Amino acid sequence: MVYIPRALSSADGRNIMTHVRRLDLQDVIADTLINLVTAILVAGTIPLTHLAISATVSRIKRAIALVLADSLRNAPNLAALRLSGLHFVDPVFFALLGQCVPNLRQLVIEYKPGILLSKSYPKAPWPFPSYCYAPLFAAFPYLEHLGLNIPIVDVSCTSKYLARMESGYQDMPSVEEGDLGQDSSGTAVDCVAMEGARAMARLFAVYAPRLRTIFFEQVALQVWNSAWAIDRDPNGRPLPRRDLTRKERSRGMTCGSFRWAADWEFSEKELKEILRGASTPSSI
Repeated sequence: MVYIPRALSSADGRNIMTHVRRLDLQDVIADTLINLVTAILVAGTIPLTHLAISATVSRIKRAIALVLADSLRNAPNLAALRLSGLHFVDPVFFALLGQCVPNLRQLVIEYKPGILLSKSYPKAPWPFPSYCYAPLFAAFPYLEHLGLNIPIVDVSCTSKYLARMESGYQDMPSVEEGDLGQDSSGTAVDCVAMEGARAMARLFAVYAPRLRTIFFEQVALQVWNSAWAIDRDPNGRPLPRRDLTRKERSRGMTCGSFRWAADWEFSEKELKEILRGASTPSSI
C-alpha cells in the first residue's frame, strides 16, 4: 500500500505538482489522496497531462472523489485519466468531471462496490443504469477512448428503439398505435436482449462525438462483447464494430491497464518543452 505524504507541497513553496506531467499512483490508500488534492490546489495551474490512480485495497469514496475531480480544474491539459477503486460513481461525479476536465481524450473508470456487494457479486452492476451516465459524456467533446467496468452479461441498458428515436420514427408510421415490436420479417426491432453490449456502446457514442473505442467489464481486454470500435455513417451516427484492429485493441489495453502505464511516452514536442524548462505544455 502507498501512503501519499503531505510533503508533496511544502511550506517553503516547493511543490512536486508544479512540474509533473505523468503521474501513476498504484495501490494507494484512498484517504491519503487528499494530500494530492491539496498539492494540486496549492500549485495553481499544473502541467499534468496523464493521471492514473489505483486504490486496490481501499475505496475512493464520495468526499475524496468530488474534491479530486474539482482539483483537476488546475490541470487544463489533462488528456488521460484512469481511476481504479472508485466507490462513488454517482452521475454527479461525471457531471463535475465534465466541468473540470472537458479536454480529456482517454477516460477509464473502474467502480469498486462495498465489501458485502463485492463478496456477493464479483462483477457488481453499477448503481445507476447506463442511460443515466451516457448524456453526461456530451461534456467531453474530444474523448476518443472510454473504459467503464460495467458488466455486460444480461445487460438491459437503453431504449429498444434508440435508432428509430433519432430519426423521429420516420420509418415506423404505426408508432402511435404502439406497433413497435417487430419488423416485417418478424424480428424484434432494435431489441437489446441479443446485443445489449452493442446498444450500450452505441448509446455512449451518441453523446461522445469523437469516441473511437469503448471497453466495458475488464476495461483493458477484449472479452466476448466487452470491447467496441466506433465507426460513423455520413451523418455522424455511431456504428459500433466488434472486430477491432490490432491498433484499437492496443489502445484499449494501454489506456485500461496499469501494467502499461509506462507506455505514456513523451512526444518530441514535450521533450523539447521539458528541456527548455517550460512549466506548462503548449498543447496536449
